[in-house]
Amino acid sequence: VMEALEAEVGVITTDQTGSKDLIYASGAGMVVKAGSFEELNKGLSEVVKNPSLTKDWKSKAREYKGRISQDTVGNYVKNIVLSSNSRYMLSVKCPWL
Repeated sequence: VMEALEAEVGVITTDQTGSKDLIYASGAGMVVKAGSFEELNKGLSEVVKNPSLTKDWKSKAREYKGRISQDTVGNYVKNIVLSSNSRYMLSVKCPWL
């Protein structure tokens, strides 16, 4: 899902993946119940019936992708490491949630 957002492509994912959090946070896709053919079919049908939905997802992915860039993720991990090595535990906020 991160790669799709970087490429400005919306996605349909399931509620049984960590990726669902990226979709909830960005709004650049849809989350369906894992193992539910009916929900997946409903989601795909919605996309086919409403092509503007994918344009909306693309726009939201474009707005969101800076929050998951390599630099952003790298700085986040660096700050966690620095915080854990400090005698003062600093609060490190996740930039993509």
